[in-house]
Amino acid sequence: LILAAYPEKQRLLFVHVPKCAGTDLRISLSTRYPALDLGLTNPDWTSQQQLYDAIHQAAVGMRFSDTILLHGHVRLAAAVDGEVVRPTDRIITVIRDPVEIILSNVNYIITRILQDQEAGKEAPDTNGWRIVLGIERLPPEMPDEVIARLFQTMLHNPTISIPNSICHWLGNGDVQSVIRRLVINDVEITNTNHYTA
Repeated sequence: LILAAYPEKQRLLFVHVPKCAGTDLRISLSTRYPALDLGLTNPDWTSQQQLYDAIHQAAVGMRFSDTILLHGHVRLAAAVDGEVVRPTDRIITVIRDPVEIILSNVNYIITRILQDQEAGKEAPDTNGWRIVLGIERLPPEMPDEVIARLFQTMLHNPTISIPNSICHWLGNGDVQSVIRRLVINDVEITNTNHYTA
């Protein structure tokens, strides 16, 4: 509805492949363009007040920009099929070495679980990860055997580590669909080695 209210605005979609160093890019772009997180519609993460605040900020920024930034962990296919982006809009993404994605994901999950434990308040994702891992709490200092067991569980559970993550977010799970979608939708793609440029 928001996008339909501003049909004249160019849309810049940042497909944020998880654990590909996209948060810094999103923050940088958000200082240049009014921005909407495509995850705002999830009530588990966004209160009604947060939703209204985000809409307000975007609407104020629209007066001074010809472009609106759309971002979030959204699959390219879903954004195109759901007409979030039009053929005249721009799409960008960042990817990184798949091994680095896995390591970053494992570190992120363990860090988030420990942070939530310390804060005494558990987010929906950390609660889900904890259940999948079969743990009540993580000790602050973990023995090697505990780390090895958690790592194995994370690597083999698709709810924690999506197989072929890049192919999942940018295609239909296979390389050919990724290449086809990148070409058809004229996606600007870079990797973390060329991130700064």
